[in-house]
Amino acid sequence: MASAATPTPSPTAPAADPTCSRGIKDATGAACCPSAPCGGKCGGTGCGAVPKLAANCCVTTIASAKRPCSGYAAPCALRAPTAAPTSAKRTSAKPTYVPSAAPTALPTAAPTTAQPTSEPSTPEPTAEPTAEPTTEPSSADALTPHPTPGDGADATTPEPTSDVDAPTSEPTAPAPSTDVPTGVPTATPVAVEAPWPTSQTTRAPTRASDPYCTRGGMPHPNGDQCCKGGCTRCGKADCATDKLGADNCCATTIAKSGRSCDDNVAPCNINHNRPTQPPLRPAPVRRKTTVGMLAGPPTSMSQREKLYSLVPDAQLVYLKVPDLLDPNCYDMVAGGLDSGLKMQVVLEFLDSKYINDATHVNLDAIVRGDYDEHLKNFALKGVADTREIHVRPLHEFNGNWYPWGVFRKGNSLELFQQAYVHVVTLLRSFSPPFKYQFSYNLSNAGGNIPLAAFYVGDDYVDQICISVYNFAGVSGKPSHSLTTILQDTYDKLSVLGPPLCIAEMSTTSYGLNKPQWIKDTWDALAKHFTRITTINWFFENKTKPTRNWDLNTKASSCAV
Repeated sequence: MASAATPTPSPTAPAADPTCSRGIKDATGAACCPSAPCGGKCGGTGCGAVPKLAANCCVTTIASAKRPCSGYAAPCALRAPTAAPTSAKRTSAKPTYVPSAAPTALPTAAPTTAQPTSEPSTPEPTAEPTAEPTTEPSSADALTPHPTPGDGADATTPEPTSDVDAPTSEPTAPAPSTDVPTGVPTATPVAVEAPWPTSQTTRAPTRASDPYCTRGGMPHPNGDQCCKGGCTRCGKADCATDKLGADNCCATTIAKSGRSCDDNVAPCNINHNRPTQPPLRPAPVRRKTTVGMLAGPPTSMSQREKLYSLVPDAQLVYLKVPDLLDPNCYDMVAGGLDSGLKMQVVLEFLDSKYINDATHVNLDAIVRGDYDEHLKNFALKGVADTREIHVRPLHEFNGNWYPWGVFRKGNSLELFQQAYVHVVTLLRSFSPPFKYQFSYNLSNAGGNIPLAAFYVGDDYVDQICISVYNFAGVSGKPSHSLTTILQDTYDKLSVLGPPLCIAEMSTTSYGLNKPQWIKDTWDALAKHFTRITTINWFFENKTKPTRNWDLNTKASSCAV
């Protein structure tokens, strides 16, 4: 699979913003916050509800970072804040991502916190294209449509900014330029971001500290305390009745303890004056990139390699968890590894109840252990095989189209987090050679939960992934570039520690030049989205509803 090219321009510092014309001022005019991660609000109560966002959204934290807007863009200080910080003063340090071993204890009970009050509906196209593009070939280059789950909901695409004509055929693409590879790529390095120079000393969080309440603790709604993981009444008036007690679950008791999260794990007090790593910029530092794809039926991966005259780095496969008791459940994974591919395995907790009942939920069943034997068998297969794979449980969890979706009635954010931790902890207890992907849909199916609030912590995550689709021509939607589709979500998830990946990505060809869109996407990934180190293409046509995600022309396959 082709890798994106290395950018040639020299890096330049982002322009200063002395009047906060590109950000949001707080009520006192002391600070300028970036709009994307702060949800359109700067400062105020709850600005640090998601600890890692405090550096972007809390006035005192921004002031302590010594970033004047005369020399920096948001987050930056316009002037000294009018009120003194209320947090205890701590040693300043910037976090760096340090993976560590996960706890071995399994959650024992589901939380009892509130669930979403209503079930948001999953937007579906109201008018599908009436015909496939007329220029699609009828030879071996054209692949037969075949439906399969995995591309999320149409709601992932930003709202159209302008109207377009009805879907038309895919324009005839020019012959591939000389910079389009035709040989076998080998994960060519591309540009990566480097941090701004800084005189501050960096101190990485140790296993004995949890400065951002992401290592098994539970952030209190006030944003100031980190309750012990497992508290079900954290933030509730009756927190003292929690089975873990007031010392672990009540904010006032934790505050009186004086335990700083800079030096302790939960329960502890979050230091909002702790500066975070400064903004990043593109720089001529190279990174290796893994490029994978899902090869939709009826054409196999080996057939596609011959058809496209290229070999990807990885294969994306979907396995249903109820099938993992089958003695041959690992054969597809082993076969891909035997052919020299890295394997990324999506574990789908789908069963007959899901097929027969669109309102079925199963997060509670996962926490209860109903799938433990299936997961155990899969883990033991991995142990016997010995080769590393990436495992993606509960993907697109911030949707409502799967029974594990947070926004499906009967599920909740807390229950999802407990289910994900349960799955990873159980698999790890058998020591298989697995890496774990935490896979978001591009945007939430409903509600106003910040994307960072879903995060379960660095101990359970090796990569953060995002599903990205261009629904051009679906229900009259216009085509959007990767930058338009991905930028907001990318900004919000870049504040978390692990590297980013594209979980699934493709575009339809209705009313746009699909080969050119693919080329532009490679360029954006190389020069702009430089935290992304794994890219997965979703190549499978669908008929219900009609979406031609696959490479249906020679020009499209050459662009990849």
